[in-house]
Amino acid sequence: MAQQRLGKDAFRKSRALRSLGENLNEYRLARQWSILRLCKECGVSHAFITQIIEFRANPSILLLEKIAENLGVELSWLLTRDAKETTTLSDVKQAMDTR
Repeated sequence: MAQQRLGKDAFRKSRALRSLGENLNEYRLARQWSILRLCKECGVSHAFITQIIEFRANPSILLLEKIAENLGVELSWLLTRDAKETTTLSDVKQAMDTR
């Protein structure tokens, strides 16, 4: 069976990638980090982080673990809107302060 190639629209329509991009950006801002700072902390290019935030990239789980660790949040917080909706900003800030 041939693999089907995903077009650019498939990334933008993905609810999971949309949640990831939105959550990553919100937690980055809550930490008051620039995109450049996040890139340096995670060892990832500015272009790739921007692509994640704009729902144009599909990062590996290993990279997502590294990003979550550097932001001081749980991996699940990056991946789902459900996790985010049950987690208040004060919970996030408290988790960041303890790491």
